[in-house]
Amino acid sequence: VVLAEAGSMGGFDTREFMLICENGEDTVFKCDSCEYASNAECASSRAPQPLPPGDATGTRELVDTPGAKTIEAVTKMLNTTADRLVKTLLFVAALVRGDRDLNEAKLAAYLQTEDLRMANDEEVERLTGAEVGYAGPIGLPEEVAIVADDEIAAMQNCVVGANQTDAHIVGANIGVDFRPDDYTDLRYVVAGDPCMKCADGRLQGYRAIELAHIFKLGTKYSEALGALVQDENGEQRPMVMGCYGIGVSRMIAAIVEQSHDDKGIIWPRAVAPFEVVILLLDPDDADLAVSASKLHDELEARGCRVLLDDRQERAGVKFNDAELIGYPLRVVLGKRTKDSGQIELQRRRDGEQFNVPTDTAADEIVGILQEL
Repeated sequence: VVLAEAGSMGGFDTREFMLICENGEDTVFKCDSCEYASNAECASSRAPQPLPPGDATGTRELVDTPGAKTIEAVTKMLNTTADRLVKTLLFVAALVRGDRDLNEAKLAAYLQTEDLRMANDEEVERLTGAEVGYAGPIGLPEEVAIVADDEIAAMQNCVVGANQTDAHIVGANIGVDFRPDDYTDLRYVVAGDPCMKCADGRLQGYRAIELAHIFKLGTKYSEALGALVQDENGEQRPMVMGCYGIGVSRMIAAIVEQSHDDKGIIWPRAVAPFEVVILLLDPDDADLAVSASKLHDELEARGCRVLLDDRQERAGVKFNDAELIGYPLRVVLGKRTKDSGQIELQRRRDGEQFNVPTDTAADEIVGILQEL
């Protein structure tokens, strides 16, 4: 269960129910030391301690960086690392460390807006006087608010854009050369970041499939719609609402992702469309056909979900299809059944085989299913 964004639906105390899965479409971060877990969209890490005022050493310097419009190009030209750079992204002037990515959803939430876009090339040139790629926090117009990620407060002697084409400033310091209007959490976390809830934990990233999503709506919609209820004092109040969604089709896909091998699906018994498949290897043998049909009906009468495969197909095709579809238990009636009076059973999950007498097969099958 992880923290999550409510999105356009709105609400609070939002939670997603995630299944860790290598092929999942989402990323979640979990602390390796406490219970903190969150979707990557809203995950946060512990902010570093800000540097005390006056701790900065060195002075700023304007350096030529011709053609260096990207973090990679700047770091290579200046022989430095991305964590020494401050990226200035013009929604407002949003500052994040050079090796970090801005989380636009966090910035939108901070600005309390759903209408957020980055400045286009023309707007960037008007605000900074430079081409795109050279924006920085020093010398921006007063109309541009500067909002910095919490990590910026712990940086000194930074590299920033000079608001001048083909130039950057090195040795820039907060409180000396520029001063953000505010600090907040603006970035996507990465694996290894410190946990925001405990002192020792580190966040680990996992791929996951979202199976369900719940969140509280409060009275947001009921007030707008005039959906009122009478309380115990006879007063009309807006009803309190919540959303609870479960992805039924996603659950099927998630189960298959978690429970399969190179031969096919391995259905857990609880959700298998059929718990048992009976493979009649020779449908033209009247005696075997009667035995298979009798066993099918007996198992069905005892509440088992059972399928009789009496197709006119080769035995190999039926075996392969049974493994591909993933029935929890396979029952085989063939020539050996007539010769030995035994029916062959095989569990799909581990391939273990059993031979049981024909006349007690139903009891044996029910017993095995109960153990699954």
